Amino acid sequence: MLNKKDSALKFLFLCAQSCRRNEPTLRVTEFLELHQDWDRIVKVADTNGLLPVLYRGLIVNYPELASESAFKEFSQHLQENREKNVNFLRELSGHLSLLQENGIHALTFKGLATSHLAYGDFTLRKISDIDIIVPRNDFSRAARLLLERGYYESKHFSISEKHIILSNENFKFVLDLHKSLGQLCMPEPNYDLIWNNRADLHLSDLNISAFSLKDSIIVSCMYLVRDWHNGDNYIRYVLDVAMLIWSHQISDWDEILDHARLHNVHNAVYISLHVVRRLLSQDLEIRMPMLPRRKRLARFGDKIFEGRGQVKLVGELGGLDHLNILYNRKNIYLRMIIRRHVFEWMSREFRRFIFLLFGVGEKDRKFLPLPPALHGFYYVLRPIRLTVLCAQTIGQKVRKTIFKADRRLT
Repeated sequence: MLNKKDSALKFLFLCAQSCRRNEPTLRVTEFLELHQDWDRIVKVADTNGLLPVLYRGLIVNYPELASESAFKEFSQHLQENREKNVNFLRELSGHLSLLQENGIHALTFKGLATSHLAYGDFTLRKISDIDIIVPRNDFSRAARLLLERGYYESKHFSISEKHIILSNENFKFVLDLHKSLGQLCMPEPNYDLIWNNRADLHLSDLNISAFSLKDSIIVSCMYLVRDWHNGDNYIRYVLDVAMLIWSHQISDWDEILDHARLHNVHNAVYISLHVVRRLLSQDLEIRMPMLPRRKRLARFGDKIFEGRGQVKLVGELGGLDHLNILYNRKNIYLRMIIRRHVFEWMSREFRRFIFLLFGVGEKDRKFLPLPPALHGFYYVLRPIRLTVLCAQTIGQKVRKTIFKADRRLT
C-alpha cells in the first residue's frame, strides 16, 4: 500500500510519461480512482516545481475536459511558465556565450537542461534560478564578468565558498554561480571530464552547453542523497532520475556506475538508484548488479528509504561510519574536513603575514618621510623597518637577560 507521499510521486511519474509520449494512458485514470488525495498531489507538485508536469499530464489524459474552467487555468499556467522559462533561457544563453567568449568553460546543469533531457520540454519545470558552473580557477573572473553585466551579489562571498548567488534589478533573474559540485559527504566530481562529455542543446532557437545525459543522472543522484532529509523536496530529483532512465531506455546501469566511478561518486549514485528502484519498482525496469561489496550500500539505501521524513541528516542513520561509505576509502570524509580547515587557516595566516610584511602604515611614513613621488619605496622600507624593530626588541631582551644574570651573580 502506497503512502501519501509515494502515491503523489507515482502519479507525477505517470503524468510525466504522458507528457513525454504526448498521449493519454489509462493508468492515470485507474490511479485517480484508487488514490483520492488530490490536495496532497498538488502540494507535492507545487513544492517541487512540478506543477507544469501535473497540468500537462492532466490535459493530455483528459482532452474532453479542455472547456472546463479548471483546465483553462491549467493552460494559462502552462503558457505563463513557458514565457518565463523562455526568458530564463535567453538570459542563460547570453551568460554562457559571454563566459565562453572569455575563455571560461561554463556549463549549465539542473533546471532547463535537465527538464529538456528528462521530459522532452524545457518548459515543464518551474525555474527559480539559473545554475552555471565554471572551473575553480576561473570562478572569480566569471563572477566579475557577471557583475559587470548588471548583476550584484546577494551577499559577500569568500574564496572558500562553493557558489555565490547573483541577482539583477528587481530580482527578475537569480543566477547561482558554482565552482564545485561536492555535496555533503561526497567527493568532488571531475570537471574536466564533465566538460569533455558536455552536451550542446538546441532549445527554442538558442544553443546552450549543458551536462551530458550520464552526468545529469549523476548530479541528480547526488542532490537526491543531499536533500533526502528536506521534507518533500527530494521528489523532484527522484522524478528527474526516473524520467532520465525511462525516457532514454536505460536498463543496464553498469555503464552509468562505471562513469560515476570516474568521478569517485559511484557509491552515492548506487544508493540513489537503489532508492529510486524501491519507490518506482513496478514502473521502472532497472537491472542493478548486486556485487558483495555493494550489499552494505543497499542496506544503507533501505535505511534511507524506510526512515525518510524523520531523518535530519543522512549521517544520523549510522554516524560517520555510514558517511564514509559514500567514499572509496574509510575516514576520507574526516580527512577532507581537516584538510579544508587547515587550508583555510593557513590561507588566513598567510594573508595576515603578507599584510604585516608589506602593508604600509602611518608608522612607516614617520620612520622615513618621503615625497609623494617616492611613496612606492615604502613597500621596500617597511620590511627594513620591521627588521630593525625586531633587532632592537631582541637586543633589549638580551640586555635585560644579561642584567638579571649579573644581579644574581653579584
